[in-house]
Amino acid sequence: FTALRLQEDNLAQLAFVELAKTLFLKHPYRLNLQGTRETVAALDGEDLEKYHRRQAVPGNLVISIVGDVSTEEAVEKVYRHFGEMRSGRFKAPQVSPEPRINKPRTKEIDRKKEQAHIVLGFLGVRVTDKDRYPLTVLNAILSGQGGRLFLELRDKMSLAYSVTSFSQEGVDPGSLGVYIGTSPEKVDTAIEAIKKELYKVQDRKAGKAELERAKKFVTGTYEIELQRASAQAARLAFYESHGLGYRELLSYPERIMEVTSQEVQDIARRYLDMERSALVVIRPAPAGG
Repeated sequence: FTALRLQEDNLAQLAFVELAKTLFLKHPYRLNLQGTRETVAALDGEDLEKYHRRQAVPGNLVISIVGDVSTEEAVEKVYRHFGEMRSGRFKAPQVSPEPRINKPRTKEIDRKKEQAHIVLGFLGVRVTDKDRYPLTVLNAILSGQGGRLFLELRDKMSLAYSVTSFSQEGVDPGSLGVYIGTSPEKVDTAIEAIKKELYKVQDRKAGKAELERAKKFVTGTYEIELQRASAQAARLAFYESHGLGYRELLSYPERIMEVTSQEVQDIARRYLDMERSALVVIRPAPAGG
């Protein structure tokens, strides 16, 4: 309950929770990972045991080991801790794909806060989709302190307290879009400015220097993260468990550097469709409301 209360008070976080509900009407991605007050209150020990029995089986397990350890020592420890693990095959739940959005969706929420929060989102890609490489580069072009959104909406237009783009890939197609925190009186202007920037990446290819900057930012951040053995282990386990294979650890930077400006433009045109978008706006309640 504490986590839910904190989430409700953090309006930027709440905006993303509401985006999921607005963007996904059928798929489980619409559900809040923290649950609801009703679902949390209804949980008991038997529910947790059933979940553990279903999930914690060898067929759903990936173990990655990175560090100064011998193969013999690693194998011995794995058998010691997991050798008596209950046998059983893992059966992933069958989930129907989210239907395509047919027209723009909008959700407005009033809160007693001074700042407004806006998220404009679109259906995205799977973690295994090849589109995720140019999409990652597109995200780098838009986000960050050197990105278009920051330079245009914050530096030049003074519209944003904070602004960023995002892409959340999943086992099924996830989401992508833009978030901005702004003043209540600037909401409409901010929404139009976001759309204008998204239209720009569809209408014109990124320049060579901008494209290279974005790709180097992605690969540089990735390589810095992988300086830690724990990060390497986490990535290996993620890639293997999600069907990408452990070799993705080394091939990912190469795939990013191969992305072209034409691919970035194609991705922007394919996914940033305003007619198939979801918009969430959280702003102060009207006076007297």
